[in-house]
Amino acid sequence: MKIAYIGHSAFRIETGKAVILIDPFITGNPAAITDVKTASAGVTGLSLDMKLIHDLYKPVIGILPIGDRFTMGADQAAYACKKFFKFKTVIPCHYASFKGYVANDAEAFLEAIGSDAKKVKAIAGGESLNLRGRTP
Repeated sequence: MKIAYIGHSAFRIETGKAVILIDPFITGNPAAITDVKTASAGVTGLSLDMKLIHDLYKPVIGILPIGDRFTMGADQAAYACKKFFKFKTVIPCHYASFKGYVANDAEAFLEAIGSDAKKVKAIAGGESLNLRGRTP
C-alpha cells in the first residue's frame, strides 16, 4: 500500500489495482484533479443529516446503500434522493453482495426512485463507471 499526502487533509491511497482519493476540501484545492462533489453514505441509515450535507455542500454524485440490512433499503434511499439531495448521478451500493442478506439487485430502488431512475447508474461489483467532464 502506498499513501501519498497531497496537502491539507487530502490523500491518495494506492493498494493493488485500487486508487482512492480522499479530500473533504476538494473545492479550491490546486492539487485536486476534480471539483465534483460526491456524497457517499456508505453503510448508513436514513438521516436528517443528509439534508444538511446537501444544503452545505451540494454534492452532485451520490453513493447510497440500498441493501436494507444494517443500511437504508430501496425506499429509504429513494426518499433521501427525492427529499434531501439533488444528485445528477446516483450510484447504489451495499447490494448484490451477500445473497439472502441484502437486496440482490437495484430493481426495487429503480422502481422506488421513479422518474429519477435515469440518474441511477447501477454497476456490478468489480465494474467501473466513467463519468466524463467536470459534472456527471
